[in-house]
Order: sequence, then structure tokens, then C-alpha cells
Amino acid sequence: MGINNKLHNLFFILCAAVWLTLFIIPDFLNYPIGDVYDLIRLIFFNIGLQAFSIFLLLCALNGNKYVFAVCFPLLSLLGCIVAFYRYAYKAILTPMLIDVALHTDLGTSLDVIPVSLLLFAIVALMVSFLFVWYRFKRLTPIRPVLYSVISLLLLLSMFGFYPACRDFMRQHFPYSISHTLIQYHQLQTKIAKERIDPDPTLQSSQNDSLVVVFILGESLRADHLSLNGYHRTTTPNLDRRDNIVSLPNVYSLYAYTGASVAHILTRADTAHVDRANTEISFIRLFNKCNFNSYWIANQEKEEHYASFMEECDTLIFAHPERNYLGYDLLLDGDLLPHFETILRESVPRKLIILHTIGSHWYYNAHFPDSMSYFMPITTNKIVQRCSPEEMINSYDNTIRYTDWFIDQLLTQLEQKNAIVIYLSDHGEALGENGRWLHANDIVEARNSACFVWYSEIYGKNNAEKITALQHNKDKYYVSDFLYHSILSAANIPTSVIVPELDIFTVVGP
Repeated sequence: MGINNKLHNLFFILCAAVWLTLFIIPDFLNYPIGDVYDLIRLIFFNIGLQAFSIFLLLCALNGNKYVFAVCFPLLSLLGCIVAFYRYAYKAILTPMLIDVALHTDLGTSLDVIPVSLLLFAIVALMVSFLFVWYRFKRLTPIRPVLYSVISLLLLLSMFGFYPACRDFMRQHFPYSISHTLIQYHQLQTKIAKERIDPDPTLQSSQNDSLVVVFILGESLRADHLSLNGYHRTTTPNLDRRDNIVSLPNVYSLYAYTGASVAHILTRADTAHVDRANTEISFIRLFNKCNFNSYWIANQEKEEHYASFMEECDTLIFAHPERNYLGYDLLLDGDLLPHFETILRESVPRKLIILHTIGSHWYYNAHFPDSMSYFMPITTNKIVQRCSPEEMINSYDNTIRYTDWFIDQLLTQLEQKNAIVIYLSDHGEALGENGRWLHANDIVEARNSACFVWYSEIYGKNNAEKITALQHNKDKYYVSDFLYHSILSAANIPTSVIVPELDIFTVVGP
């Protein structure tokens, strides 16, 4: 009996080792490691935790050999697919990737299934069937049901009582598969929800040429722009440009992306925060006024604002195969080719929203090595293991890259009737009171960078608006001004615009 128990344990340790080697380790190939301590932590905590959870899962499946015979090969097949694309394309499974796959024709989908993947799948299945055969023919575990129940309870306790373990585990195989499918279903449910139109009578026959661009920034605080007097040159390109008006006193109601973006895009304000959950965004009002609308995303769909993304005529994910939790390069410059393509479309009125990754942590993943202007930079994903100097240097390098990205974009608009509004979803804590990153309820984490650029043509056509913008630039605003101001900038003839929240209107003396 003792020999059988030992064989049982060794069998599932070997199963877990195979899964770990083939399907888990690819997730950590780009994990930032600064020293031996980081390597030890990676091996014994990150990879070790996932290995232990897999061992428990396999033991739980062993309660019935037929369940094991079905689940082990099936999960192995899914694991080899996920791992292959992680190895070959640095891709991870995301709700956006599922969405893109479901909306792509079969021929195109087959084009990204190489022969090497098929060979990898065949090998994975052969190995898994060998394990199933051994389980049936050679392994007779003692009290398999009891063993399975205990393993399952331990696994569920890791998910239920330790949020940090749960959040980590569901980012990796095999739990990432079910987690991503659940996320996708939740997003589709949110998108299907009916919302109220605040101006159902709005209509327009205008067809004048106009490009309105809204750049939705990420974690960029106003006081780190040299445009606003920061002691470092973080925005050299924007500093040299004409027709840039910065608004340094804009504050987000929230210090995290989901709620903040929904608040910005809708008629929600401090007195009516629920409008973010019940009303359509300004995008639909643009659509009703003969604007073609586009959303180019370098971030994932998120349940708070997924429905607004779908309001656009065209939705483009620059990287549907990645998310901000990874450590692969995720650069906003990759939005530029899509932006150029849209500008070439022969439609006179365009609303283009670019949702950037900006200055999101892990900072080094959002600027190329060539933009490592401020040194030294972080070498560790654990904030406590980085010095304040490294953290701020890496953060400021993301701003240098954002400056380059926006300058490239503005260059393409110089000869058009165009206006660009940049607004970050929130700011970032950079060591104030010992706090770092966002979701911290401090002033710095809510002071959103904001500025407006307009072309010469737009300035001549809308001189009164530009005068008002200059008049209002130093006023204090909550980020709910954006909804009213972008409608005003586009001359949308709607009664929902509140003049006090419109930066293009002078109110009072």
C-alpha cells in the first residue's frame, strides 16, 4: 500500500513537472530579474506556487480515472496551444484575442496555425495519452476519492482565502483559460446592456471636413510634464510646438482606470456619477452627426467601458494578444500605423479615440531601450525592491516616449482641420507618503495630465473657441469636463453641453 501511495505521488509530480516545463515556464521568460534574490523568489514563489497548484489539480482529477482520461489530454492540448503562441509570438490568451478570433473569417484564422503548432500538439497528446495509459494499467492509488477531495479543498482554499494567490494563479495555465472565458462572457453581457440617450432628438446634416482626436492617456500626472514646468525635459517635442494649450489643474474623480474612463466618456459628473452606468457616451452623439468613429486600443476591454468601445463604427486592438500584466514591450507607437490608415479614409468627419498604455506599471515595458533617457531605471517588478530614483526615472522615460508618440501623431494632422484633446485617466503616486503607482487616494494620483492641440486651419475656423480655451486653461476642472468640451470642440448641436464644463466657452467675467 505504501508503494502505491509513493507511485501515486511520483506520478502526479511528474505530470505537474511536464505541464510546468511545457506550459508554465513560457510565462516567465521576460520576468524582470535584478539579482539572485529575484531569481530565487521567481523559482520558489511564482513558479513553485503554480507547480503546487497544478499538482493539487491533477490529484483532484484523479478521483476517477475516466475523468482523468478525458481532462488530462484535453487540458494538455489547450496548454500546448497557449504555450506555443506565448513562445512564438509573445501572445497570451485575452478576452480581446477571443473576440478577434470569433470575428475573423476561417481562412484568416487558419493562416496563423503553423505546422509547428500541429506537431507540438501531436507530441503533447502522445505524452498525455502515455500518462493516461499508465494511470489505467499500472497505478492503483489508495483511497483515490478521499485523496481527490482533500486536494480539491486545498486548491479551493488557495483561491478562496488568499486573494494574492488567486490573482496570480488565474493569470497562468490552466486557470487562465477559464478566467479569460469568464471575462469574455462578462464583457459581452455588459455590452448588451441598454443605455439611455441623453439627447434622442439630436440630428445633423453637416458634412464639413473635421478630425477630432481624443487621446486617452494612462497614469500620466500633470506635474511631470515639462510642458507644465517640471524641472526635467520630459516633453521636448510638445514644448517646441505651437498651438498647444495645457490644462494643469484637471483632477480625476477616481484613481483607477475602469471607473475613471467610464466617467470621462459619459455625462456623469460629481452629482450624477451613476450616468456612467446608465447613459451612452459622447461617441454615439458624434455618430448621429455624421462622424465616422474609431477606437484604437492598446489596452484591454474592461467591463466599465467595454460598451462604449462598441459604440464606435470601428474598433481596433493594436495588440489583442497582450495585456498590461505582462512584461513584453507594449508600445503606443504601434497605434500609429492604424491611425495613418484611418486618416487616409475618404470620409470628411472623423472621431478617433486612441486608448494608450502610457505610463502604466511595469514602466519599462512601455518605452523602448532607445528612450532610456533618465538612468538608472528599474530592474525589478517589485516596487519595494526598486529605489525611488529608479522608479521616477522609469516613469519619466514613459513620458518621453509619450511625447514622441504624440508628436508623430500631430505631424500627420498639421494640414487638416483637426483638434486633439489629451486627457489621462488619472495620475500616479510616486513615493508621496510612501505610496506608489495608482489606485491611491492622494492628490497626485488624481491630477490627470491634460492638453489640447489644434491645427492652424481649426484655429482660424474656431477663433472664439481658442480664445476661450486660453482663458480657461488655468481653471480647476474635474475630468467630467471632457464630455461637454469634446462635443463643443466638434460643434455638435446638442443641448446637453453644460457651458461651465466646456473649456471652449467663457462663462462669467
